[in-house]
Amino acid sequence: MVLKFPHVDMLQAPQIQQRLIREAKTSGSLNHPNIVTIYEINEWNNRLFICMEYVEGKTLSQICRAREIPLQEALDIAVQIASAVNAAHKKGILHRDIKSSNIMLTADGLVKVLDFGLAKFVDATVLTKHGDIMGTPAYMAPEIMQGVEQDQRSDIFAIGVVLYEILSGRLPFTGGNLSALMYAMLHDQPLGLREIGKPVPDELEALIMRALAKKPEKRYQQVEQMLQDLESIQHGQPILAPGETKTIDVVSEEAPRESLELPTVPSPGPVDLDKLSQRLRSARRPHGENPYLNRVMIRDPEDFYGRKSEVQRIYARIAAASRPQSISVVGERRIGKSSLLHYLYHPQNRRKYLANPETHVFAFIDFQEEPISSLQEFFGAIYNALRQEYLGAFNIPVKPDYQGFRSLVRSFDAHGIRMIVLFDEFELVTSNPRYDPEFFAFFRSMANKYNIAYVVTTAKELQSLCHSKEIATSPFFNIFSNLNLSAFKSEEARELICEPSAAAGHPLEPYVDDILNLAGLFPFYLQIACSVFFELAKNGAPRDAAMLREAKRQFLEEAGVHFKNTWEKFAPAEQAVIKNIITGKKLREADSYLVNKLLKESYVVEKNGRFAVFSPAFSDFLREERGGNSFWKKLRFGQ
Repeated sequence: MVLKFPHVDMLQAPQIQQRLIREAKTSGSLNHPNIVTIYEINEWNNRLFICMEYVEGKTLSQICRAREIPLQEALDIAVQIASAVNAAHKKGILHRDIKSSNIMLTADGLVKVLDFGLAKFVDATVLTKHGDIMGTPAYMAPEIMQGVEQDQRSDIFAIGVVLYEILSGRLPFTGGNLSALMYAMLHDQPLGLREIGKPVPDELEALIMRALAKKPEKRYQQVEQMLQDLESIQHGQPILAPGETKTIDVVSEEAPRESLELPTVPSPGPVDLDKLSQRLRSARRPHGENPYLNRVMIRDPEDFYGRKSEVQRIYARIAAASRPQSISVVGERRIGKSSLLHYLYHPQNRRKYLANPETHVFAFIDFQEEPISSLQEFFGAIYNALRQEYLGAFNIPVKPDYQGFRSLVRSFDAHGIRMIVLFDEFELVTSNPRYDPEFFAFFRSMANKYNIAYVVTTAKELQSLCHSKEIATSPFFNIFSNLNLSAFKSEEARELICEPSAAAGHPLEPYVDDILNLAGLFPFYLQIACSVFFELAKNGAPRDAAMLREAKRQFLEEAGVHFKNTWEKFAPAEQAVIKNIITGKKLREADSYLVNKLLKESYVVEKNGRFAVFSPAFSDFLREERGGNSFWKKLRFGQ
């Protein structure tokens, strides 16, 4: 948490203090994954303070100064900003000071809009003196400079400035002093992004220029309209010109045509989340039992730790304003992809993260548990998942084929219900020759036309795991945004180490550093190390050298085969870099791209300005003597 104290001078002006209290309370009414949460406003030692969520990351202004932001990342950021402001506007709250230094980006790509400290209800009484200007000049809409009361369109102008800035690295309006800046904003047109060498899509440049229009009536009138267009551009879909209407055929041109007369499917209504939660409830673990024995997937949300930013980001996509958005969760084996899907599926988390959980229906299909060899079985698996969602009370009267599934989705859509399909191990579909281009075209057309989205897990980017080049280049993959799953953050690892063990009666807090030395930050290795230390602590072993040696022996007994598999998956050049890091040899400048790759994958970490492998135990494992020969020498290192 963060405590924000106003300047002491503010306490001498009751009207400003009154404004701050009101605005903090309005901000506290917002609950959105892209908006920093305000917990309370209170006093301490006669000092007013605001208690708010702590966000670890960098502001967009810092990022713009440090590096160029790629187009797809910029679009992802833009969608999240617009989604946050849209949520505030729907509550009647303006931000009034949107700027790149008020927007943070976490390491996981989650946007957090900060400082709704100037926000207030649109229809609330103005507490500032007449003529006061609130906001930052370079992001301020022209009408504010002219003394006109701002509305939602003023925030839209500021969003346009931020989008221009993150795509170009510069502000659209500049001046040597405040007067020159204000003149430019009132009279000059910004240079086009293409004019300054930024090759963005025409639709995106048009969107930004519309947001930057001098007259409010020429801009988007609601940020929701802007959000819908941003999402369309993000997924390669056409956007509408102002005032244009859209006509959609019953059957997409690229989807399989079976019949224009689709059967009617009666809506089953909302899912009974309470009963579904009861059905999914796991038996409670006896007190004192080892909570770290699960090495497969975690189904009980009470046993799920970490991944908060990833969870927020996925639910934000599911709840996107115009229609739910599809996501591909990419990560190596045993990184926790399946556990994440189970957590997303659980009804109690839908209640926690979705504003309207009753308008969503989820279907979970695990292709490892349920091998599928035909199209009929594929649709049948989705139908079975929906029956489980409705606890067997949903009779699906259509065939498991293209036409039947389209009828089913259309029925949900007509009743305002979004369908979210969770596919675990989706590469088993993309790599299967049974699924042809028509299959992928159909599912893309469904996502473009109806309120349906897919959350899939895969070991690598989907297009690299296709059975043919024709499939790999399918527009189907354009509907997905990628979310990369890697090691835990340090605070997530500490949470996993400390909380379950304390609840079970044998706290592992004294062993945190010992466990991290064995496992690093990878959740699978953490489970193994925690399990070992829990049993030793439970049996009363004192923390001494003998106990630590025994812990390492037991850890490597289980983790060793996985360490070996991890090593063997590295390319020879990556093995050479890791060997040089372990032995302390100087790295070549040419290897910097490999080091960055290994850093991103969390196999290499940076400590005190030096590189190290993710776990000292991994280094020791590679150095071990085995069978009288040096295991280290037997490993295949690149030259």
